[in-house]
Amino acid sequence: MTRDDRVATNPLTDEQVVIRETINNLVDSARLDVLRALAEQTQTPSAINAQGVVTRQTASDHLARFTERGLTKPVAEQCGYELTAGGKITLEAIETCLDVLDSDQLACLTRSTHALDVLNSLAAGSARPHELARAGADAPSRSTVQRMLSMCEAQSWSSTTGGTHRLTPAGQTVLDAYNDLALSIEQVVEKAPWLQRLDQCRSDLPVQALADAKVVVSSPDSPGLVVLAALSLCDRQFSQFRALTSIYNPPLFDAYNELLERGLPGEAIVDQSVYRELHEEGLQHFLDDSEFADFDIGWLEEELTLGIGVYDDRKVAIGAYNQTGAADHIAMLISTNQTVVDWGIELYNTYWEQAHRKAEQAPEVVSS
Repeated sequence: MTRDDRVATNPLTDEQVVIRETINNLVDSARLDVLRALAEQTQTPSAINAQGVVTRQTASDHLARFTERGLTKPVAEQCGYELTAGGKITLEAIETCLDVLDSDQLACLTRSTHALDVLNSLAAGSARPHELARAGADAPSRSTVQRMLSMCEAQSWSSTTGGTHRLTPAGQTVLDAYNDLALSIEQVVEKAPWLQRLDQCRSDLPVQALADAKVVVSSPDSPGLVVLAALSLCDRQFSQFRALTSIYNPPLFDAYNELLERGLPGEAIVDQSVYRELHEEGLQHFLDDSEFADFDIGWLEEELTLGIGVYDDRKVAIGAYNQTGAADHIAMLISTNQTVVDWGIELYNTYWEQAHRKAEQAPEVVSS
């Protein structure tokens, strides 16, 4: 038997997170009720208490811990908390898993590693109890293995004939559901700095496809890391470029200008904050695509906390940050996974469809 204890590092806290324990702690306590209370709207600890979920202090403690791990964030103007994209993905992944097995079954499955070990071993092939016992200091006893087998058989996850145990179709379904949940939670943990900044309405992203993605994070000590990473992507190796830009950064726009001047085909969109900044800086020429035969430029009437770069439909960079128009504390995800690239392209296209073009009436420039 092989021990099923996926471990991920949360970059926000540097803690080593055992995924199975994280799932168990969520489904086997009131923590899940607190997350569910935030599913539809921002809530204060007192409001959660008023719903009869948990006490105000317990809600406050759980929310502080969730925020530390990037699942929730405070909303100052409402004195409450809301889910981040990571929190919403976590909640949706748990609810999807609970469509297959109930919370008691999931808690039973994740309370210790032995049940998962038994199911994983049976998924590899039929076995007798003594064949499932592992050697080593932490090996379960024969009686523990037998107890896990009895539990799995009682749940119809396994069956036995002549002393040989085998996984049932129901057991395979449960194991698949757990593995999908574990993969999602693992990526939420590892990509926490990016997901805590990404708007929760973007929780439709293919989270399990993020495993090979790289996250670059700026900080007060290293404010330019993300911009430098973005600049390094603006090379001469690609033949088409599309970008949505929601911050004004002179070096970044110098790089964009170089791409325009060498006639690179593509598109660019700026949000309202950048549109306003370009006018205030006398750089409206960035909004004029008439000199570029193969490059189209548009602008939005809304302010965003999102940036997108699409490189030859083979690489995508998606930035998320704390404030509209600000380049502080940015996290950027870079991926060549085609599923993630396709998601980024689809997201970019939704904004391109909304963007104004040069021939259209420009939105009014409003001073901040």
